[in-house]
Amino acid sequence: MQEVWRKIETELANLAPDLLNRLHPGVAEEAFTRVESRLGFILPEEIKAFFRLQNGSMGPFFGSWELLSLDEMCNDWMMMRAQIPNPPAVP
Repeated sequence: MQEVWRKIETELANLAPDLLNRLHPGVAEEAFTRVESRLGFILPEEIKAFFRLQNGSMGPFFGSWELLSLDEMCNDWMMMRAQIPNPPAVP
């Protein structure tokens, strides 16, 4: 994941350097413990690897799309789960 992300950063630096300034630094391990406790399940390692590298964007990143922070992702998940009566268990 780090190698792929470094390639993305390199391309952004060449093609759209202002976008790099919109990224928040990655999260510490304690953030995963807190979010996993709220969610009630362990996040996949691939998700953790992504959030270790960056923690969302400040404002739009791709057109009008933003990259969510770990907390924003958790909040959105909790909100969506609350809309589903008797949601299935997460494996």
